[in-house]
Amino acid sequence: MLTGDAEDNLAPGLRRLWSRLTEALHQRLWSDPPARRRWSRPHRTEAAVHNVAEEAGWVAALHLESVVPFDELAWTIEDAVVHELHEDHHRGQVIAGWIALNQSTGKVLGWFIEHKPDRVPTLFGRIIGAATKLDIDPEVVKKSLRHSVLVDGGDWVLDGSKLWITNGNEADLFIVFANANPEAGYRGITAFLVERGTPGFSVGKKEDKLGIRASSTCELLLDDCRVPRANVLGEVGKGYKVAIETLNEGRIGIGAQMVGLAQGALDHTIRYTRERKQFGKAIAEFHSVKHQLARAATELEAARLLVYNAGRLRDAKQPFLAEAAMCKIFSSEVAERVTSLAVNLHGGNGFVKEYPVEKLYRDAKIGQIYEGTSNLQLDTIAKQLLG
Repeated sequence: MLTGDAEDNLAPGLRRLWSRLTEALHQRLWSDPPARRRWSRPHRTEAAVHNVAEEAGWVAALHLESVVPFDELAWTIEDAVVHELHEDHHRGQVIAGWIALNQSTGKVLGWFIEHKPDRVPTLFGRIIGAATKLDIDPEVVKKSLRHSVLVDGGDWVLDGSKLWITNGNEADLFIVFANANPEAGYRGITAFLVERGTPGFSVGKKEDKLGIRASSTCELLLDDCRVPRANVLGEVGKGYKVAIETLNEGRIGIGAQMVGLAQGALDHTIRYTRERKQFGKAIAEFHSVKHQLARAATELEAARLLVYNAGRLRDAKQPFLAEAAMCKIFSSEVAERVTSLAVNLHGGNGFVKEYPVEKLYRDAKIGQIYEGTSNLQLDTIAKQLLG
């Protein structure tokens, strides 16, 4: 267990560590993810054993202590991408498999302990993970989430495709959600662990995205993909619960990501406005600029506290569904406003790639889309308020 206050103990050290890497990696990782061969180096840091299952004898950490690195490392690396630094280190939630598989870590680790104990150490820095998206539209659920699932000789056979898979181009291990019993609706949804190289499994088109370009987003194709019965994650028909738990907790992580991104944009802008001279003085001395920066800092602090509060509620095993939605929607909107202001105050320099703020502006937009759109967050909050 990491001791002491997460904010005081983790944040400053992580900020110093990753700041030293920023300049060397910034240009290299501007447009594309690192090659898969770079992702194989193990990471031996205390943070790399975050949040794994206590019953397995590993070290556990609070969810709040997971959020702080996400905030701080997004802040220093100047990017909203979770997966940029696989060559030497990880930012965000640090451990390779854990980042990509999000909050399903305990279940994934438990599966490896039971079925492939010799491979448990490879989870920490060697295996890269990805999870397919779960569409909660009832009609899509009825159609088996674009999959057909059959049982053949004790194995599961998956056919179909999945879109918008983060890390799809690099991942070794995938959580695939498919419906084992379409007539049961969402109660038939099952989570399967599928490894790269499984016959019938392939990666399709890589999306050409507006932002977070250093993280690949791909289509997955399954053509008579045979998955052993033992590769069911959890229980048959319980995949919806796995997915929703992952989304609920993941929203806190996205909130932290947006806070870190916005903090980076604000810091760049404060530095720039102190240096940029107009009419004989730094533009930071103009009252209008001061007020814009002050408002941005205020909104950013409010977003950070919403994120930390949601993390604390989760740690305390208190209800946090509404708070997670609140921190995600608010922090993502703040990130968009702060990065837009950063571009504006940089003037023409904010519109070119020589300065980092245009990239932060593009990266911020995804915060209002993935892990549930802003409208979905508002629906979630309203349901908690009104019943």
